[in-house]
Amino acid sequence: MTGSNLRSRHLAAALLIAAGSSQGAWAQTAAPSAGQEADPSAAESVATAVSRTTESFIALRAGTEYSDNVRRVPSNGSSDTLARLGLAMDFERIGERLSLTGRANVDYLEYLDNTYDGTARGYLDAGADWGTQRNLLQWTLRDTFGQSLNNSTGTDTPDNLENVNFITTGPTLNLHFGLVTRLSLFGLYSKTMYENANLDSDRTTGGIELARELSKRSTVSIEASQDNNRFDDFGSARDFDTRRAYVRWAAEGFRTTLDVSAGYTELEQKNGGDKSSGPLYEVSIERRLASSSAIFLNAREEFSTASDLLRVQATTGSPTGSVDPLTTADPFRNRTARLGWRFDRPRMHLQFAGAWGQERYEQTISLDRTIKALEASVDRRITSTVGINVSARYERQKFDNVAASYNQTTLLADITKDLGRRLGLSLTLGRYDRSGSDLFSDFTENRIGLELRYTLYGTR
Repeated sequence: MTGSNLRSRHLAAALLIAAGSSQGAWAQTAAPSAGQEADPSAAESVATAVSRTTESFIALRAGTEYSDNVRRVPSNGSSDTLARLGLAMDFERIGERLSLTGRANVDYLEYLDNTYDGTARGYLDAGADWGTQRNLLQWTLRDTFGQSLNNSTGTDTPDNLENVNFITTGPTLNLHFGLVTRLSLFGLYSKTMYENANLDSDRTTGGIELARELSKRSTVSIEASQDNNRFDDFGSARDFDTRRAYVRWAAEGFRTTLDVSAGYTELEQKNGGDKSSGPLYEVSIERRLASSSAIFLNAREEFSTASDLLRVQATTGSPTGSVDPLTTADPFRNRTARLGWRFDRPRMHLQFAGAWGQERYEQTISLDRTIKALEASVDRRITSTVGINVSARYERQKFDNVAASYNQTTLLADITKDLGRRLGLSLTLGRYDRSGSDLFSDFTENRIGLELRYTLYGTR
């Protein structure tokens, strides 16, 4: 799959959602459950704990940026000037027949001194659902675009990144027994496409869910499903199946929302491969401490793939960026936890969070890694037309079966001036500092840029 085809696919998805934005009311964004692609009805859960709150918006942007070490090398770095054209959006639209969701922070970058070829960078996650749980038939479509890291211990420069597109679609049949009980049967088809790596694959998913409303603010459900993963090139990777069964409880109180799933999962590799199994759980809790502040906790354990992780990162990414998935066909046991606090006022947004993650691969154990991160962001409206945003992230990665680890600090800031109701100008600053066991991957980079933004919908 060529890079131009990948970029046209994710751009088409963005245009589809933008075109639908005028058809109904917009709401604040609620991050969908990580398992939504395996359960389309999850988008309509009674309660979904989220790690941040923002007003809906869609914005186009164009600008230029200077880097003093664009190759991110330890010494004697080369500078370059980047031209960029991009899309930023964060929204949820709930309609009677059609619901749309979308998150994006993606740019097409052109390196004016030809250090690298022009490329897309960032993520786009766009979804559409026709029908609701009240209808007999639903249909879901979701497309996720992003990057994976080729050399697991290398830096995230264009020559070490792989563009990936992950699309999912399929129907759900809802059978109602009375007013509070529902039986849903669903089938999904997913396609993962890599720009260069020979790892393209197809996935078929089938499952059943029995759900019952305990009250208007609480539901309980039982679900079982199976994924069949098949690779286009038989010699490049081993096919595998994943089975799962779990119980889910979602509830919303006056100050607390929670969504808890617990069960069992099994992964079977084909052609003489091993079989692995273990617990499956996902916990999302948010507790409002006051009218303007809340704490949140998200945790999960499951079998996952690089494309699954890409979709989760696009849904719940941090202000300063998140960990790139690794370019591999090997499934892995994924354990993550994230705890944080946020403060929201009309002119001020604060957020602090800590995260932990662990990946244990089925075959390529040299990729096993443990990730720890701390992040903070401040968004302050100084006047009615001037705002400032500052964010910081400290990340430590350790590869558990090889002698490799590194620490990276990212500092970002931008000052924005509104030039009109929809037009704005931003000065952007960035500093990236990495050190680790491999001296060849150490680097320090400083960036400064100027960006013109046009908001198509909402405020930004």
